[in-house]
This record gives sequence, structure tokens and C-alpha cells, in this order.
Amino acid sequence: MDRFFFTAAVPMRLLSLGHVGHSTIEPALRWLKPHLTSWELVTGTWYNLWALLCIHQTTIGLGTSQYQRCYAMALDWLPHLGAQPLTWLLDALQGAGCSTKGPLMAMGIARLLALQSDEGLWSDPHSQVETTITALRLLHDFGHLNPLR
Repeated sequence: MDRFFFTAAVPMRLLSLGHVGHSTIEPALRWLKPHLTSWELVTGTWYNLWALLCIHQTTIGLGTSQYQRCYAMALDWLPHLGAQPLTWLLDALQGAGCSTKGPLMAMGIARLLALQSDEGLWSDPHSQVETTITALRLLHDFGHLNPLR
């Protein structure tokens, strides 16, 4: 599962940051293709699933029904996400060029706004500052930045 996780994560982040021609993307995608049919492997962690949602646009061989299944599962998980994984998802989807008008992004933005504390921060046990900065950037980029309460 870790190998799938890291192999999917590398091209997802490189693609989301605009490094489409990076030399590690092609070999990573080549390794991922035969493993896409293992649903247990794909959904072993939220990150695997999200990586496939973001990489899908580069045609890795993920069928439409598999993509729709990943998308539906991500929608199911969304209401249960904390601020940090939610900012990671929205950041990756934004980098992959996903529209903010789709259900996943719209629900993610609404969830992110709901997780903001009265002090204007996003709670995260690992890095509240990083999570808050990422949340503010995403909300700014998506045109949903609310002034601090």
C-alpha cells in the first residue's frame, strides 16, 4: 500500500504544481497502470484515491466507472475530513485543474469554511499555521475568502 501511495503521490503533486514534463511522472504512471484494478489498493488510504482523481486527467488508464467510483467515495469521505487532509485534497484538485463548480470542490469549499474557528484559524494537530495559510490561499483562489470573524 505504501508503494502505491508514494508512487501516486509524486506525479499528483508534480502535475498539480505544473511540472507536466518531469522525468519521474512517466515511470510512476507506468507502474500505477497495472495496479488500478485493485480496488482495495486504490482505496487503501484517502491519498491514493485523491491522487487518482487528480492524475485521471493525464490519462493513466483509469476507466470512467473507476473514476466515478473514486469520486463518489471522496464525496462520502468529505464530511468527515479534518482541515489538513481537506486542504491537501483541495490543493491537489486545484492544481489538477478541477472546476470549483463540481460537487466535490463545492462541498470541499463549504466544509473548509465550516471548519474555520471563531479566531479565523483551521485547527490541525500537526501544523495549524500551515493548514491555516493553505486554507486562506485556497479560499482566496476560489473567491470564497471571508474576513476574520
